Amino acid sequence: RIKGKSDGPFNAMCFLEDGTLTGHTEILHTDSELTFWETDVSEPLHSIKNGSAYDLSLHPDGRQLLVTTYVSGGSSGNGARKRHREQYTPNSTNLKIFSLFSKPAANKAGC
Repeated sequence: RIKGKSDGPFNAMCFLEDGTLTGHTEILHTDSELTFWETDVSEPLHSIKNGSAYDLSLHPDGRQLLVTTYVSGGSSGNGARKRHREQYTPNSTNLKIFSLFSKPAANKAGC
């Protein structure tokens, strides 16, 4: 289960080099989340709030994840965009690169 809400599917999922599964949800006109799981645990390992995304691509170095994110250009569904086209900017896509690093181990010596 994901931590946030979603009104759409996971549009993209992939395995990272350490076996962690990652995927991205979709929510129209609001923040969604990039989520990470250990494959033997149902609860997410980690989630990052992000706009709705449609694809993931893992860099060959295994340390960078490219996410294509939807950016809403304004209202939708009421027909106003057709009547007042000059008042609305088009929807667009952002490319976001996430650097993947393990969480640092806790320092037991207290230093």
